[in-house]
Amino acid sequence: MTTPSQYDEEPLDTPLSATPSSVVLFFIGILFSYFFVLPAGIQFFLNFATESLQPMFFR
Repeated sequence: MTTPSQYDEEPLDTPLSATPSSVVLFFIGILFSYFFVLPAGIQFFLNFATESLQPMFFR
């Protein structure tokens, strides 16, 4: 996939060096979403609660 974009004299080590950093960044994104985005999203949607529309869990 990266071979057509490289010159003949360039080494083909780009995918091997990009894979570990991609995995690390993926897990950092999961942790960020779980600890920051998800609580903010739940709090946002809980603001829509009215007398007739109540969440099924406690705040």
